[in-house]
Amino acid sequence: PALAGWRLLPANPWVGQQRAACRTSAVCTPGASAAPWPGMAAAPAAAQPRWASLVEAEWYADLAQRTRGTRFVDMLSVPAPTEPLAEFPPLRELPPVAEPARPPAPSASERPSLSEDDWRTISRSVLGMAVAELKQMRWPGWDNPFAVRLSPSYAERMLPAYYSRVGAANVRDLLGVEERVNLWPGQAVEAPWAGAPVPRAYRSVDEADADIRLIAANAATFNGSGHPVAELGRKLLAKWEGWLPGLRRSWQQHEQDAVARLARQ
Repeated sequence: PALAGWRLLPANPWVGQQRAACRTSAVCTPGASAAPWPGMAAAPAAAQPRWASLVEAEWYADLAQRTRGTRFVDMLSVPAPTEPLAEFPPLRELPPVAEPARPPAPSASERPSLSEDDWRTISRSVLGMAVAELKQMRWPGWDNPFAVRLSPSYAERMLPAYYSRVGAANVRDLLGVEERVNLWPGQAVEAPWAGAPVPRAYRSVDEADADIRLIAANAATFNGSGHPVAELGRKLLAKWEGWLPGLRRSWQQHEQDAVARLARQ
């Protein structure tokens, strides 16, 4: 039948009390037909619920007939399975997925003729963040002694005999490394001072690694291995060495991408 006029009734306190009493008894004994639930005594006329419609009255009557003599808690429980659960075969372990092998980096003799602008792009993309992080390192009382430009005029004024002690060809600093890393394609560059070589982009991570190691070595050579600046140089080198494996992988990938672009042209 159509459910026209169906609505939910407000909670009846008498019905709630009778249901609670039915839960505690073993079996709900059939009671008077006037009761809305089997086993409940007929409620006073004022407490008996009013059916909102004929459909609602028929629903309660059908429910009372089907659940007569049944414990209330049994109606809420799920019957136990009569047959044993099927046994599923154990899960098959899948073999580990191996990473695709990357082709080895081209050797110096097989290296394609990448232009200076190509090397500048690779160098800036791979090494730019790492060198900037080294430059931002600070130590109490020393700031960062490696983030200064060690030009001959500066060394003569602040570090006498520095060039003669470490060798003019071995002078390195983070500003010089940063300059080589951050060269832009098409940018015109000049020697930082008279007699110095014109900066060019790095051709590999190993070239940059050699410069960072010279910075740490020069700190110990000029100041002595027990000097605080020499210890700072070792800390700088330790941080750089932690990045080397990832930098080498990134450089190899960027170089391969540049070679592929040249092959498509």
